[in-house]
Amino acid sequence: MARYRKICSLLLVLYILVFCCAGCFSLPIATNTSQQIVYTGYGANGVVSGSLHILEIGKDKIILDAGLFYGDDGDNAPPLDENVLDGISAIVISHAHLDHIGRLLEVVDLGYSGPIYCTQPTRDLLPVMLRMEARYGDFGPETFYYSNRSKLNNDKQGKHTAAHLYRQCQYGRQISAENRREIFCSREDLEERGFYLCKACADQHVSTVMDLIRTVPLNTKRQISSNLTIEFLNTPHLPGSAMVLIHNKMSQQTVLYTGDVGSGSSRYLPAQTPVQEADYAIVEGTYGTSDYFSTEADRIQFQKFIGDCIRANKRVIIPAFVLDRSQQVLGEISRGMDNGYIPSSTPVKVFSPSTAQINHIYAQIFTDQDYKEFFAADYYEYGPFKPVFEEYDQVHQVDYGEIAVASSGMADSTYSREFVKQWISDPQTVFIFVGYQDPDTLGGKLTGSDLDKLIVDQEEYIVAAEVKKFNCFSGHANYLQIKALLQEIKGLQSVIIVHSDKPVAEELKLTYEADLPYIRFMHPESGERIYLNE
Repeated sequence: MARYRKICSLLLVLYILVFCCAGCFSLPIATNTSQQIVYTGYGANGVVSGSLHILEIGKDKIILDAGLFYGDDGDNAPPLDENVLDGISAIVISHAHLDHIGRLLEVVDLGYSGPIYCTQPTRDLLPVMLRMEARYGDFGPETFYYSNRSKLNNDKQGKHTAAHLYRQCQYGRQISAENRREIFCSREDLEERGFYLCKACADQHVSTVMDLIRTVPLNTKRQISSNLTIEFLNTPHLPGSAMVLIHNKMSQQTVLYTGDVGSGSSRYLPAQTPVQEADYAIVEGTYGTSDYFSTEADRIQFQKFIGDCIRANKRVIIPAFVLDRSQQVLGEISRGMDNGYIPSSTPVKVFSPSTAQINHIYAQIFTDQDYKEFFAADYYEYGPFKPVFEEYDQVHQVDYGEIAVASSGMADSTYSREFVKQWISDPQTVFIFVGYQDPDTLGGKLTGSDLDKLIVDQEEYIVAAEVKKFNCFSGHANYLQIKALLQEIKGLQSVIIVHSDKPVAEELKLTYEADLPYIRFMHPESGERIYLNE
């Protein structure tokens, strides 16, 4: 018995020692208090589009914007997958342009189900913008189904047929099993095969994002985790656009994400909200070291040029982005008529259902006094634009002496592309481009150099129409404006440059270092991990 007690006592001692030691060894893992700030870019690194930035702040991990790439900008970007999204607790959106929101659908499809924070105007614009991406974006090959009877009838009439994606679609579920057929392709390929994505299915896809949206007022701190708060600061880029100030309560450090810094040239928007303090910043560099700034005189020149074209009985085609650019163009046409520069009887025709929907938001929703903090006084005194236009849907419906405002802004798709094919060889037609043109797009080719010929959809066209470009609508701040913004921020230590082509970013970094030598500037590669507070 004594021997038995001795063995039991020894086992008890060993058990206590093992338990205590295990507790000691596991303690550092359980109480990790590191407050490192790590940046990793999954877009807009060495390119101007695809903004998607991941910040790891201590134990928190958030995404800033989730935008589409333009052209081949995304060729070198690391792919998004479930592993990248592991641990993400919040997404913060700066504004509603597709190069900042277009991958929200993909992120949610990959399994993200947490909150998405933005301003109220951004929330109002999101459904229209995301619906375009849902209908025409690249989500890889998918299985669609359709009514065989409808397809046969539509083919005879030269019409497209609705393709359904979701089994519970209110229209698709009415198709009988005998009449039901399937097609396996990407959404981009549907049109070539005589289909279009059912609008109800597109809306259902968009609703997966909209269910996660949480709005935050300007200049109001919102807690998004136990350690982090965010604050939206107005920047005059487009309605609802904001900079994001992220504050870590544990370390008392802040990170500023500028999104797209507004130029201040829009009649619609109030001035930039000053940024008082920040330790680190993620800053756009779209215009590099350019100091170009548009003036009221530039917009008057735009009005006069259109008026001269109309009086010369020319057909005016204005490819314009559906969000904000089309609305500003319509605003200047309205003012041009009021000023007498454009004949008031000139037919103005809008070609884009999405533009029409956003026009409604600008005219009927944003003019409500509840949105006053997001707009300049002129917006309420004059209005965004006057009802000088009508909506059309056939490219042949524009005659000489008339104006067409059409999507897309780079003329690479939808109505603008068809207008190029229809009228680029007509010397009595004028194409006016009013925004950035990627060199690989039709707009980029037409505005980049004098062309005699242009190939579109494997067909060659003689370029006889006049091509004009105006820069008076730019929504991006120039170098001097952004430098002045950074100079005023107290305590700023490091800046990451994004939204800038690599050669431009390199020149921009050197210029900043010469002008602001007390700040560390970086322009990381896609996927490169940068430790901000080392």
